[in-house]
Amino acid sequence: MAALKSILPPVPVPSAPAPPAKRAAEKAKKLTSALGGALVRLWRGHRAALTALVLSAVLCAAGAVVFRTLPNNLLSQRAAERFAGESGERVSQVSAFLPAGTGAGMNEAYELMEALDSAYLSASITAEDGGRLYSLAWSAPSALTVTGTRGSAEAQVLGVGGDYFTFHPLYLYSGSFLGEDDLMHDRVVLDAELAWRLFGGLDLAGMTVTIDDKPYYIAGVIARESDFADKSAYTGGAGMYMFYDTLSELNGTEINTFEIAGRDPNTGFLSGIIKEELSDAETLENSGRFSFEAVLGVLGSFGERSQRTAAVSYPYWENAARLTEDWLALVLVLTMLFGLAPAAFIAVLAVRGIVRGCVRVKAALPVLAEQRRERRYEKRYGKEALGSGGRDPQECKKGL
Repeated sequence: MAALKSILPPVPVPSAPAPPAKRAAEKAKKLTSALGGALVRLWRGHRAALTALVLSAVLCAAGAVVFRTLPNNLLSQRAAERFAGESGERVSQVSAFLPAGTGAGMNEAYELMEALDSAYLSASITAEDGGRLYSLAWSAPSALTVTGTRGSAEAQVLGVGGDYFTFHPLYLYSGSFLGEDDLMHDRVVLDAELAWRLFGGLDLAGMTVTIDDKPYYIAGVIARESDFADKSAYTGGAGMYMFYDTLSELNGTEINTFEIAGRDPNTGFLSGIIKEELSDAETLENSGRFSFEAVLGVLGSFGERSQRTAAVSYPYWENAARLTEDWLALVLVLTMLFGLAPAAFIAVLAVRGIVRGCVRVKAALPVLAEQRRERRYEKRYGKEALGSGGRDPQECKKGL
């Protein structure tokens, strides 16, 4: 037996198949290497075009980020978000701008509150304990001469009422805002510019200013909005806030803006109440005004926004919002333009890949068919073909 083993050649022992994980890693390595080589060749042959595509993709992404984040600085447009908090309730924000000469005053404000209360009651919508169904504010612009310890200044005055500073949460340097809970409506809020002119400082809570020989207590000092849109829209200079009813007693100023944020069980519920109660007003739903669909609407009305027939004077925060809408429309157009080239490039690559895949599949079909015939032959006639005296393998294959 030992002599026989020394004569016969050694029988090769088949190696064990590689583990599945190792085979997958090898395939991934080969695929990565092939893809890297393809990208290198593509880069060498189309360097300028690929640079332009990458730059376009980066600008497109930057435009998308700007489109999403730019409106976040407009705190006056996010009252619905603050009102809803974490309640999960559907809340909308609506603004109503009245034409000059409508004569709106405190009676109209009270009537609007009654209409809102009645509409919610009819819809069987109630507030939870300690909660509210809506927040309402009104305002009216004017100008007054205000006197402090360092002299007098002409101030742009905004008479406010309701929850005005809920809609406009300005930064306080000192003191507090005005609120309807105040027992006496003889307090005012100065902006920083007016505070420096009249007193040379910002910590002024409790001090007094004089208007028409009557003293008014300073509740606080605020900073104006610092975002680009509000800074561009506000051109009034030194400013002051006081209660609307007090301002109306001084010079008869009319309310020109109402702002409402409240529960909106279905689309148009809240705005429908405002339109019905303030039929002469231009009503605007602030919620969603900076969405993709809304900005597309701004593009669709290009050229018409400047054609106005109603004698409505927007407050500066609404002008800031409209300015932001215009900028968003421009950003949207540029983003889509920058996105066209990468999208077209990806589409071309996808089509070419599909075409090449179809060609390869078509070429592989005959080979696969032949391999299938081979397997069927080996399965049926393998033993007979290997045995001595068996049928000719080629004849066996012809019989398949």
